[in-house]
Amino acid sequence: MLNEAHYPGAFPHSGLGPADAYDQARRHSRHVKRLKIVLPVIAVIIAAIFVVVSVIRAYLPDELQIENATIENGKIVMQNPAISGRNKQGISYSMKAERALQDIANPDIITLKKSMRKCR
Repeated sequence: MLNEAHYPGAFPHSGLGPADAYDQARRHSRHVKRLKIVLPVIAVIIAAIFVVVSVIRAYLPDELQIENATIENGKIVMQNPAISGRNKQGISYSMKAERALQDIANPDIITLKKSMRKCR
């Protein structure tokens, strides 16, 4: 590589001497080298985030709404929960309730109070 400019006034518009211009060019080259690695890595991370979000959204219900949730007597109490979506056979469903109780010790069981269900 060229360590110094042999021509006086070779960098007339930069306001830099030959050694300063060379150092600036080296810094720029290092910066470009780093960006060649960092930008593709960032692009892969963003693409992976989109894939993960898409997969998660595919398994979540279409619409899940909870107005208020509290913990009472070791149970999660949800006020006015609502859920809608499609099952594996393509049948649409929606379910609303006045209250839903979920035991913290056994989260697979949810008790609905005054529920309304629709299947289409």
